[in-house]
Amino acid sequence: MKWLIAVIMVLCATPAWANGTPECTAFLAVSNSYFDTVTVKPTRYTVTNLPPQVGAMMRPYIENPETDPASGHRTPEHINGFQIDLNGDGNNEYVLEVQRFRGTSGRFYVFLSEIKSEWKEVATLQGAFHLSASGNMAPLITFYSRGGPETYLRQEYRMNDGRFELLRSQRFRDGIITEEIVEKTETNRVE
Repeated sequence: MKWLIAVIMVLCATPAWANGTPECTAFLAVSNSYFDTVTVKPTRYTVTNLPPQVGAMMRPYIENPETDPASGHRTPEHINGFQIDLNGDGNNEYVLEVQRFRGTSGRFYVFLSEIKSEWKEVATLQGAFHLSASGNMAPLITFYSRGGPETYLRQEYRMNDGRFELLRSQRFRDGIITEEIVEKTETNRVE
């Protein structure tokens, strides 16, 4: 029975676009996750109920240049997102979804952090993510996205000095997992 509950929990936290093979499910599973974008319902924001600087930063992302009543395109009236402490400082960052950039790889997120009393964009990533506790350090951010029917990318990040630092990168393709080498350089820091 415990095994069945564990399988159901993993499947519930797996995005709808995952193909469901046992190998794929195992690749996408995240242990010790306390937050994920698959099962946690986002908060609905508008540009006006976000902090003014955050709302101004999000305007270019949500204002659709194709906004035209005749075309059927329009600027969304809301932004889905989360407030979560990503760097372990006790203050929440904003993780906001940009609906017009979402696709088969998953949702597109903009990560904003208040650094020295000013909001800054610290990353933009597409897919789904989990947060896992990691001792006294900032949480481990496991991001995964889909590149095709049997192709997935899984990356682990940690927020460090106001930026995301890439710690690990793996690809799942046709049942084979490939570990990518991540060197400790400035180029593996998402800005």
